[in-house]
Amino acid sequence: MILKNLVFGKGTWRKDWIKAKAMRIVLHASPKCSDVGYHESNVLSDRCICFRANYDKKTKLEAEVECSKEKGSIVQIESGLKHDAILQFIQDETQPGSAFLVDGSDEAVEDNWRLSDGRPLYVVWRAGEPAQCCKRYEHCVEIYNDGTTNDIQCSLKLPFLCEKHCYDAI
Repeated sequence: MILKNLVFGKGTWRKDWIKAKAMRIVLHASPKCSDVGYHESNVLSDRCICFRANYDKKTKLEAEVECSKEKGSIVQIESGLKHDAILQFIQDETQPGSAFLVDGSDEAVEDNWRLSDGRPLYVVWRAGEPAQCCKRYEHCVEIYNDGTTNDIQCSLKLPFLCEKHCYDAI
């Protein structure tokens, strides 16, 4: 171990400090999502992401604040692979018929669905969605446990999904 070779002070070993430091490094090297109520997804090969379903009903803005309190964000679906990871989580961890708020809006430009950071939102619309009747006031997105999405009013209070990187889990 690298820490074993460190020398402190006038050539004396501080074994207790070294052991404590080594323990912290080991703990932070592989945090577990489950330690903080999240579910780990390994579907995305380039990164590890933790998901958590929140059943307290919130508006999109309130959900964003709640997720950020946990050093995370509201789930962002930017690709088909990420969609599949979220779908797997929803199907494994939630009740049939469940729907959750996720990041995304077309409020800036109608029918141009974007994540809050400006990237395109990956969506699998339900039949008839986004509804033509409600374009003036439905600018947020929910995902159902069958993987389809629906546009909704941003003021609606619904359960929501949070995500964080595994290394931020603890």
